[in-house]
Amino acid sequence: MKKERKKLTMESNKKIMLNVFSGLLLFLIACGNNSNNQNEITINQVSDTYKNNQDSIIGRSVNFYTQNKNCSQIAKNYYAGKFNPSDNDSTTELLNLSLTSDTLLRPFYFWCLDNVIREADGALMEYVGIPARKYIEKYPTEFFKYISSKQFFENKNNWVTAINYSGYYDYESTDNKKEALRNFVTATTKSCFKCTVQQKTEIKSFAKECFSE
Repeated sequence: MKKERKKLTMESNKKIMLNVFSGLLLFLIACGNNSNNQNEITINQVSDTYKNNQDSIIGRSVNFYTQNKNCSQIAKNYYAGKFNPSDNDSTTELLNLSLTSDTLLRPFYFWCLDNVIREADGALMEYVGIPARKYIEKYPTEFFKYISSKQFFENKNNWVTAINYSGYYDYESTDNKKEALRNFVTATTKSCFKCTVQQKTEIKSFAKECFSE
């Protein structure tokens, strides 16, 4: 009788040990699967970030601009979605960056200006007209080159709308569009060094669109 009880006890212990071992094995497998899933998520996140950093602005990656030590923090914040333009001084600062003489960073700042113009509505429309006009008057050759490219061409009409809506200087009157048109053409042509006849025609045509009755 004692031998039978001992035998039953040993078999019971074996079953318990087997169950414990099986449970432990399943636990380790589950942990391994969770670890793999976590790795996959991390890899995907890194991949998405990498892809985002490969955005191209006028032939150069965004990193080329944002990693420049002289790049404006507000421009970097805008690109990263950490700054939303509105009717405030910070927005004015962002838009006026496009007037810089820094030829390396100006394409990036142009992109910022173009993108704000693309999204502008309501109160923000009051802020984009003057910076847009000033940029064209200062860098006309550059503007027409960019705006005719595939990356920016679809936004050309928004530039026209922005200048027409709020692109008047303090000494000009919205009731005298011919004066504003004349001033715009004069300033733009003056900055268009060695302009061809075709370029001068393009400037006048664009100006008429901006200051149409």
